[in-house]
Amino acid sequence: MECKAKRMTFAAKFGTAPLEEAAQGFSEISKGVFQIWRYAAHVRRGLIPGERLATDVVGMVLTLDPWAQMSRQQAAAIVAEAKKLADEDGDIAEVDRMPVAIMSILDVEHVAMYATLPSFLEAARLGATAERAGWMLYSLYDLVTSERLPLKQNPFKSRIGEFLPWWDQIKEQSGATAES
Repeated sequence: MECKAKRMTFAAKFGTAPLEEAAQGFSEISKGVFQIWRYAAHVRRGLIPGERLATDVVGMVLTLDPWAQMSRQQAAAIVAEAKKLADEDGDIAEVDRMPVAIMSILDVEHVAMYATLPSFLEAARLGATAERAGWMLYSLYDLVTSERLPLKQNPFKSRIGEFLPWWDQIKEQSGATAES
């Protein structure tokens, strides 16, 4: 998994040619795919002692915004640029170029709240295919299973004030309870 924190520009969201108008942002996502492949190459070549990858491994680039969602063409362009980077590197074999899903962190967080690990991974594998590139993870999850675990509660909900000291002050002033 690789995380990319670049926010989508107005041109990327609403432009007529987002790949050209927001090239730097899309390039960052391509670098994320490339970095996953480079990691796989390092594992294969023994550069990371004791590490090995599963035979059905799938990569995932997490983004702050849905850069490649709802557009199979944008996802394909991102992967094409990553292939150029991998070819230039020279040490990344075809076997290292695993399928990579490009997902928004909000979508992943949503599905992670009720998914089992096997069903989550299966949905991610679907998202890494050319046929399902650009799909939202929750839609892919619905293709995999209708199973829903009880919603997981945020483990930090009662401790937000430890991280954001002003949080408790606002709660006290508003009369809200600790669980609000």
